[in-house]
Amino acid sequence: MYDAEILIEKMMKHYDVFTISELANIIGVSQPSISGWKRHNYVKAIANKCRELGIYNEIFGDFNNIDNVEKIAFEQYFDEIFNFYNVSTIRDLSEKINISESTVSKWNQRKSISALKKVCRKLGIYNKIFKNTNKEDLKIEVLEKSLFNDNINKALEIINTMTKDNKELENKFDQFLKDFVKNNL
Repeated sequence: MYDAEILIEKMMKHYDVFTISELANIIGVSQPSISGWKRHNYVKAIANKCRELGIYNEIFGDFNNIDNVEKIAFEQYFDEIFNFYNVSTIRDLSEKINISESTVSKWNQRKSISALKKVCRKLGIYNKIFKNTNKEDLKIEVLEKSLFNDNINKALEIINTMTKDNKELENKFDQFLKDFVKNNL
């Protein structure tokens, strides 16, 4: 059985939006309509709109299987929140953020990144959790793959996008280049 709330979350993820109002603007319906779909679990309306938009398979396809990458990303962000509040259980986290334990458990069960983003915005910790999580490591990893695949133009493009004021990133890059030269030249 489909759940309208999860389908709406998948639509929000598909369009990379964070609020029902933003989704409503993109798909051409009113915000109260989407809220009604959610409140009354009106899956048929969501299915019809998805067919109209040409995104039915993306939203309804393989519904019961959350992609592995999405699970890993959720777990990473969820761990970041636990670390930020220095807690180890859902009960402790729910007390710290003043949200019911059942709600936090529901996010975890559904692997709802959109719910985490929403609460992090309300708590004022969005940038700490979502903006800084391993971006430097990701840049280095992409850079490494680019160099090892002889795609020097892509590597140079990544280097140019790196911020000059990030000493840690510069140090990681310098070390990578030293290792690369030592092992490959």
